Amino acid sequence: RQVPQLIEMHTFRDAIDVNYQGMAITGEELSGVPLEDHNVASKELIKALEIREEYMRRIGNFFPTTEKYELRRKDGVTHFYHADGTRETKFDDCYISQEKFLLDTEILTAMIVNGPMKSFCYRRLSYLQNKFSLHVLMNELRELHEQKCVSHRDFYNIRKVDTHIHAASSMNQKHLLRFIKKKIKTDGKTIVGGKPITMREVFEGMGIDAYDLSVDMLDVHADRNTFHRFDKFNAKYNPVGESRLREIFIKTDNHVGGKYFAERSRTLVELLDNIFLPLFEVTNDPASHPELHRFLQQVSGIDSVDDESKHEFVHFDIRTPVPEKYTDKENPPYNYYLYYMYANLSLLNAFRRSRGMNTFALRPHCGEAGHVNHLVPVLQYLYYLVQMGIAMSPLSNNSLFVSYQRNPMHEFMQKGLNVSLSTDDPLQFHYTKEALMEEYSIAAQVWKLSSCDMCELARNSVLQSGPNFKEEGVLGNDIHRTNVPDIRVSYRHEALVDELTNIFRSRMFF
Repeated sequence: RQVPQLIEMHTFRDAIDVNYQGMAITGEELSGVPLEDHNVASKELIKALEIREEYMRRIGNFFPTTEKYELRRKDGVTHFYHADGTRETKFDDCYISQEKFLLDTEILTAMIVNGPMKSFCYRRLSYLQNKFSLHVLMNELRELHEQKCVSHRDFYNIRKVDTHIHAASSMNQKHLLRFIKKKIKTDGKTIVGGKPITMREVFEGMGIDAYDLSVDMLDVHADRNTFHRFDKFNAKYNPVGESRLREIFIKTDNHVGGKYFAERSRTLVELLDNIFLPLFEVTNDPASHPELHRFLQQVSGIDSVDDESKHEFVHFDIRTPVPEKYTDKENPPYNYYLYYMYANLSLLNAFRRSRGMNTFALRPHCGEAGHVNHLVPVLQYLYYLVQMGIAMSPLSNNSLFVSYQRNPMHEFMQKGLNVSLSTDDPLQFHYTKEALMEEYSIAAQVWKLSSCDMCELARNSVLQSGPNFKEEGVLGNDIHRTNVPDIRVSYRHEALVDELTNIFRSRMFF
């Protein structure tokens, strides 16, 4: 009888098989649902994965080097024209047409309410959650031992990225208070705003002295009165309830640097132009906006957010007018905005790649105040299969819409979804200087997260921030940098491969 050879902890990365206790499911039916339902669900899931693959391929397309173009907008989408007036057609296939977008939306919506699909996805998600509990029960001490074998690396000195934070409220309230007091004393004679008025005169007009200011007077922190009241939360962006202070201390100076966002958009075309025209112009001619060109080199994605709890009175279908002809007094639905953001961003990415520049991801909000479809099992399972990054802010949600105990972040992490912790608005929700560490520490206390769990969340945040990352599984993990044991990474990768195998092997029955 051959004695199994033990693998030293420091050689785990170089080993083909990571040594840990696992669980094998045997038998003909591994999914827990009837074969017919399994085949139907697998077919629909594969169709959904193919739809996403096409959208991701379009938004990251590649083209050879081009010349400068004249930019014109037609049907809400930017088009490229040569100097002689002829239109460049090789960019036409970079984005999905409106008709196909609406058709794909209907397909995914039908999947969400499909009975066999819901049952199949719910069972697989429950299986993944319970499988992780068994993995922790059998391998928790092994993971901890593997972490202890790594010198000079722990949770405090690994890389963590705040995957969702607003620049306007990136400081805590005490920091803002000290900054305002300092500026009143040092820059009291500086002219601020559009009218010739100094900072000191602004505060004198409000009857406030620097000595009188306090955190409570600033009143920028969210409290119980903001729960399910997004309008009251937005008012918290105004220190001392004064929009003038927000313009001075928290907002971009629209009279100088916010040229494209200072003017109020009266039509959807103006809105799209305000967002995308500067980006296309600086890609076409970087010398036209050199500061914007340098700034875009540090940008990895574009977001879209609003109060999703508001009812949408307009339905987006084939009869909905294009932005140039949209005259309805009601605001267009959220997916109307998303389509035109996606279409323009796909074209922009193709154009930037052709010029050798970096590209951007579309990372729209899927807020806690939105439709119940956000958490349906089918979408959860699809998010798991494609490992789509999810940035979650439990403290922000706790003050606005969902109590901390009901937040699904921990449940998502157990199932294996690609989740990360973020702060959202430290000015409104946090008390300490290290807002992101505050998120991690509270999550660890409430959900009893282990050191391995915390490091896994931190690793997810780095991967979501947009690096050029290729390797999967254990080969893509360096415990000396991430402090995530190869045991955990191997388990996650094997679980994902098993789920994909379970789906795609059903193709023989289609």
